[in-house]
Amino acid sequence: DRTSRPEGYITALTSIARDEALAPAFRAQMLALPSESDLARIIGQDIDPDAIRQARIEFIKSLVKVLDDDLQSIYKRFELKGAYSPAADDAGKRAFRNAALQLIVLRGTADDEARAARHVATAKNLTDEMAGLAALNNRNSTARKEALAAFFERWKGDHLVIDHWFAIQAAAPQTGTLGAV
Repeated sequence: DRTSRPEGYITALTSIARDEALAPAFRAQMLALPSESDLARIIGQDIDPDAIRQARIEFIKSLVKVLDDDLQSIYKRFELKGAYSPAADDAGKRAFRNAALQLIVLRGTADDEARAARHVATAKNLTDEMAGLAALNNRNSTARKEALAAFFERWKGDHLVIDHWFAIQAAAPQTGTLGAV
């Protein structure tokens, strides 16, 4: 139903994702869609969290359907080889690749989940590891549980990193998150 999808927004995001003249960091920021909390703030009153969640999920599915090949290409093309560098160009490429991963995983396929699990397991830096973990966090799966456990084991000696681990779990959209927290 065309009335339920903001086609202009999808067209704009598609154009931005494909525009090679734009910096990867900018493109990554544009692909970081408003959160459910952001949307609720914009609505302001008489908020229906379930309706917001469902509308956002449907929008993302529509966007990913249009951008699927682009997202796959971005994910492959912007993988950085070699040693980690905090340089702005590399950070932008990481952010763009990780934004693509977030959207890819939201399609909900087993292959996409496996890709996110590999992303976490093979990450050469904390930024990529956290991005993969955040992508998996949208799924209630064995891969998510295993990645969270491995992350904790690897970083349990660093309380600041473990704070991020807690925050990721607290943001999980699954039933039972409050009890887990």
